[in-house]
Amino acid sequence: MRPALEGQLRKRTGGFSLAVKTIQPGASMHTIGKWLVMALLAVVVVPVGMLSAQQPEENPYITYRRNVMRSVASNMGGIGDILKNQLPFQANLAEHAKNVERSAAMIAKAFEQKATDEKKGGAKEDIWKDYSKFKMGAENLTKEAQALTGVMAGGDSKAIMGQLQKVGKACKDCHEAFRKPMN
Repeated sequence: MRPALEGQLRKRTGGFSLAVKTIQPGASMHTIGKWLVMALLAVVVVPVGMLSAQQPEENPYITYRRNVMRSVASNMGGIGDILKNQLPFQANLAEHAKNVERSAAMIAKAFEQKATDEKKGGAKEDIWKDYSKFKMGAENLTKEAQALTGVMAGGDSKAIMGQLQKVGKACKDCHEAFRKPMN
């Protein structure tokens, strides 16, 4: 490639180098088609990626809290899937329960800093208006999750189901009081 053209391409692409390939005379339609598809993808995908990179970032406190809450939910979901569908992952139940306990213990601290997102729902202002009540709810979830970890070790399915209901109730009570309806 000519140095002047290479410099122009680098400027236009923000410093990234582009490989330029010419289609040789006599090339098959398949080869031409492949290059056309790749060129089209480059023209469409690169600008879309640049647009998404320019979107304003979400508040990092909100991102962190969502990840903590998703961890609780995904591990509870894992427990439910194993038990409901009798999946052969019984050995993972205790680890899922421990993960619920660990994540639940992070919730109160994750919400100390006020941060809300009006467009995406989520946390109600009531969390910070009555943080001590919110913190008690998070501590109750942690306590119930610790008990779940304990009953998992015992292996009594009736006790496990009973404790799962208590963990679910702790989640629900807090969500009803402190989470906006999810759309």
